[in-house]
Amino acid sequence: MANTVPADGAILQGNGTVYVPTTVPTFNAGTKVKLAVAAPADADVATGSVVAWVDETANELTFKVKYADGTTIKSGTVALA
Repeated sequence: MANTVPADGAILQGNGTVYVPTTVPTFNAGTKVKLAVAAPADADVATGSVVAWVDETANELTFKVKYADGTTIKSGTVALA
């Protein structure tokens, strides 16, 4: 899937991964970022990037990071209230 840019430029999406530009426009209701709904496979995470998704069952925001070496993968979660 090719990356697409919405007219407002707030979100770049490709392969289920959300990329946030360096300058994110703000809106009256705050900054909006659409997240994936499921964990991506390790191979789908680009080197030197982070992917975030919402685990609605566990009420967690989860992150997966692939380090610059291209092999180290780390993940973490934030509990949602």
